[in-house]
Amino acid sequence: MACINRGFGCIHCRRNSNNNTIIVTGPTGPMGPRGATGATGPTGATGPTGPTGPTGRVREEILAAETSASPASVRAAALTFDTIRYCAGNAIDYTAGSTDIIISEPGLYLASFSAIITANDDAFKTGVDAEAVFEMMVDDITVGIAKTTWMSAKDGDKDTDVITAPFAVGDTATLKIVASLTGISLDSAAISVIKIADIS
Repeated sequence: MACINRGFGCIHCRRNSNNNTIIVTGPTGPMGPRGATGATGPTGATGPTGPTGPTGRVREEILAAETSASPASVRAAALTFDTIRYCAGNAIDYTAGSTDIIISEPGLYLASFSAIITANDDAFKTGVDAEAVFEMMVDDITVGIAKTTWMSAKDGDKDTDVITAPFAVGDTATLKIVASLTGISLDSAAISVIKIADIS
């Protein structure tokens, strides 16, 4: 095979072995225009589902209230709280001076109550033991109780009673603290209620 240069590229010549015909191959021509883009192929199969993300934070639902002193003798009376220290959200409703804390949203709640009490010497003069009983009640069912009994105490002796209890609310509920005090004065008391989880 020979290359003949005609000023515009090589022309290649070769002889056909069958009939001695000379075949002349010219130079490669310029690239043609680009063809149209083909149709989009079918969508691939859906990949596997990723892991479940972390649970979002429950919005803040909380109540904190306090009460001042009460008489030395109280028989199974629900306490009232005259000062609301903090209240957020819509699930827990309370009016200062009321006995009832109304919960209007399903969920899991945590209530904490504390009371500072003082022994009253008058009880011992009459031969009656000094006693304080506090019950945390949800829809009139006791969910927590604290009790202090003094059989020998001086006037002015103090103690602190504490109740902490979780409870579930399916629809609505009423929370209250019922106190029975004999020969004991309530110096102060405080309660807090917080929603800690939703119930699906």
